[in-house]
Amino acid sequence: MRAKSTLLQCLIGIGPRAHGRITWQNEPIQAWPAHRRARAGLGFVAEDRRLFTGLSVKENLWIAVPSGSSDQATPAQRFDRVMALFPSCKPCCTAQPAR
Repeated sequence: MRAKSTLLQCLIGIGPRAHGRITWQNEPIQAWPAHRRARAGLGFVAEDRRLFTGLSVKENLWIAVPSGSSDQATPAQRFDRVMALFPSCKPCCTAQPAR
């Protein structure tokens, strides 16, 4: 499990990169700072942090909707794009969060 977190941290710019090339949408990003990668849509929340335990599935996915997109899509349209990436989550979106 540790290697997976290290890889994700490297991809978002907060972990060490020993060698190699990192590309995002066919563009090299290894020189990008973490904040630029986040604006491009790269990010993750470590599972063991339990940051969003009170949120529903829909609310957790809503967090993934980019806030500053260069396209003219509304937040709802961007949320629909996120849902298209995770179609199996649609039935869970109406469930209340576990308490």
